[in-house]
Amino acid sequence: MAEASFTIFSDANSPGWAEAFAALLRDGSSVYVNVVDSVTTVEDRAPEPTRTLHRIMQMAVVKARSCNRFQANALDALWALCGERDVPAADLLERYEISRADVAARLT
Repeated sequence: MAEASFTIFSDANSPGWAEAFAALLRDGSSVYVNVVDSVTTVEDRAPEPTRTLHRIMQMAVVKARSCNRFQANALDALWALCGERDVPAADLLERYEISRADVAARLT
């Protein structure tokens, strides 16, 4: 697998979180992390989510519905992400020994 790289978009309402998260990703690895303040578009097109992101969000919604909830939350998305393969963020969770079972335990 290719070396992982991440782009983190900072939020003006929560300064400093992006740099802190970037430091966590960089810790003990050779991961390239770029922190940017805004999204730049090519040819005036809006950024489009990837198929992987769509799949993760769909799985998060399915998980929420299976728990009799009307909205998915970040833990649902994290649960879905833990089930992905060949995704750098899922590899990072695995590196820190965060499993789908760990996340599921927090959902209940």
